[in-house]
Amino acid sequence: MSLIPIESLASQLEPAWTFLSGHQRHFAPTDQLMLPRPGETEHRVVLPVKLLNGNRLVAVGVMIDQDQAEAVARFMFGQPEGVVNEADLQDACLETCNVLASSVIKVCENPAVIDIGLPTEVSAQTYADLQAHAIARVTLMSEIDHEHRIVVTVFDVSDQSVFGVLT
Repeated sequence: MSLIPIESLASQLEPAWTFLSGHQRHFAPTDQLMLPRPGETEHRVVLPVKLLNGNRLVAVGVMIDQDQAEAVARFMFGQPEGVVNEADLQDACLETCNVLASSVIKVCENPAVIDIGLPTEVSAQTYADLQAHAIARVTLMSEIDHEHRIVVTVFDVSDQSVFGVLT
């Protein structure tokens, strides 16, 4: 998968986030391993992408904290402050992955060789397995005040068996 320079990719994610949430965020590259923080609830959504006639699999992973997922759901469905129902929250997380991943995918060298799967919300353990069995090619993060984290990672998946539930 050929990506545009990381700075340009970050600038692609920023308007995508504004579209999703109505708020501006800055995304910056990071080398940190993205692990859950104590007491933090995050949603993890992964979009599998097959390249080169299915011979190569990459995944775009999106981690979004509970507060930001709720904010997207409220914005997306025009809901006031307050509790967001679980179905709307899940739809918002899946759509967040779709939109942010499209910012990554559209910069592929040859889009004709892409087979895009469906986004799937995965458990913390499944996401950890993906991190352990794939190579993170690029990770961009947006964070406000050491919380309200959004992370987008492009993984090169060499052990596709860990990813079998998504393909």
